[in-house]
Amino acid sequence: MSNITKITALPTELLEEIFSCLDIPSLLHCLCQNKKFFSLTVPLIWENLGDLYWRAGQKTPLRWHLISLLFSGKTFVNYAVFVQKIDLTCNHKPEFRVPKQTLCHLLINGKRLKEINFQYHQESSDFEPFYCLREINSSSLQISTPPTTPPPSFSSDSINKLIAPIRKVTMKLYNVSPVLIISLFANYINTLEELILHTMYELNPLPYDDLRLLVKNNQKLNHMELYTIEGARVLNQEELDRFRSNGELPRAEEYWIPELV
Repeated sequence: MSNITKITALPTELLEEIFSCLDIPSLLHCLCQNKKFFSLTVPLIWENLGDLYWRAGQKTPLRWHLISLLFSGKTFVNYAVFVQKIDLTCNHKPEFRVPKQTLCHLLINGKRLKEINFQYHQESSDFEPFYCLREINSSSLQISTPPTTPPPSFSSDSINKLIAPIRKVTMKLYNVSPVLIISLFANYINTLEELILHTMYELNPLPYDDLRLLVKNNQKLNHMELYTIEGARVLNQEELDRFRSNGELPRAEEYWIPELV
């Protein structure tokens, strides 16, 4: 009996504990050993596609192409179901935004997806990828609604329902108007608990009506950070409740120096 066979015979719970202590290169090595190792390591490898996975390196086109490949819906494994966190940032060029169909596949199949990070560095002539929110949801949120529980399984019949239970979004917009993206999130997402927005845009820096709608439709939102040319605002639960009830945003009291990009 080989060592691999002996290890495979260990209880699944023990193997899960062992694999949880390994780094990504070690998990990738275990991935191809046998079917059991494959089934146990795949969720660990793909759960965090943030900077930890990408080694906080340059936002190269390789990341964009890899993400497009993984979530194209044409792979042997539906990797999207394992992702809990993903960074969609890539390059400074507008053409390197994740394609709409890729993002749509991720949002529909990402039953565990809780956190999304992304950066836009300039306006794009292409469609905004998050336009897919309109296609996934047949109608916008007309009133404040609590987060829904994702259905137990995915089928083509549920394609008009957002499955991904997104809890945290960090978006950084440089020379990009925040109007469209805020409107889309306000009308089609209601599971947010934390929102961090950095925007350097001189004209109409924040769409206040849509921002208020976003806060109203995300009743569990308890932390929001806004960084604009006006300065920095960090809203806690009390300040969000006040803004949700048609109060004003707090004044931008801190001076914000944007990071160089």
